[in-house]
Parts: sequence; structure tokens; C-alpha cells
Amino acid sequence: MSMAPIGVGIDVGKFDCVVAIQGRTGGLNFPNDPPGIAAMTALLAGLGRRARIGLEATDGYEMPLWEALRGAGLWVRQMPPARVHAFARASGRLARTDRIDAATIAAFTLQMPQAGRVLPPANTIGIKALTTRRRQLVVMRKALLCQRARPRCPNSAS
Repeated sequence: MSMAPIGVGIDVGKFDCVVAIQGRTGGLNFPNDPPGIAAMTALLAGLGRRARIGLEATDGYEMPLWEALRGAGLWVRQMPPARVHAFARASGRLARTDRIDAATIAAFTLQMPQAGRVLPPANTIGIKALTTRRRQLVVMRKALLCQRARPRCPNSAS
């Protein structure tokens, strides 16, 4: 029995996830909701410590899955999309489908595991979310102040 790592790539979408496991043809589709995440976690936990799981950053849609996989004690990293796409081009993988993307992420994860980012602690995630929201509110406030200061047209209905 080989103890070599098994590459797993997950293409995370808003509504579903495609999982590609090295050595298996095709990809497995799961909904990106709590039952789907539980099913993915159970499947990948069955691979044991050999699994090297990579997923791309997708506007936060990967966070619940990332937290569940880490909570199950699995090796999981968030891979930088630009580097994964550069790897795909360098590997001659020009087609883009969810299944191909998942397989590319799996291959990249095995080739460049150090490129991935580990899930930060929960308090860091919370602080980042708060600072992002504050920055958004500051921009909105500035826009509203500029609108209020704009002179009105005397013949307009507003």
C-alpha cells in the first residue's frame, strides 16, 4: 500500500462544489450547503491523512467547507487562483470547466503545497470581516456626503 499523498482539488461555487480526486476519473458534484459539506467532509476523511486538499479562493463561498475540513483534521489549503491558472496554462490545460478546474487544483496542490494558505484562526477571520465592512461603510459615507454637498438644479423635482 502506497503512502504517497493523494491530490484533491475542489472547485467551489456559490451553489455547488466539484471534487476531483487524483487517480479517479471525472469529478464529484456536491451542493455547497451544510448537507453537501458534510458529505464532502465524510468522503475526504475516508482518504485519511494522505489527502492533500486544495481549494481556490471564491469570494468567501469556500469558508464553510474550509472550516469543516479543518475541523475534521484534514490537510487543506486555499490555493491562489492566479497561480493555479498560470499552472494550468503551463500544463497545457486550456479548457475551463468545473471538473477540469478541480483536477488542475488537485495537481497544483501536489506540486506546490507550500503555495497554499491555511485557515486563519476564527478571531482573525472575524476581525478581517469587521475591518472590511468598516472600509465599505467609510466609502459609502464619503459618497453620501458628496451627494449631499452637490448643488441641486433649481428646476428639478427633487
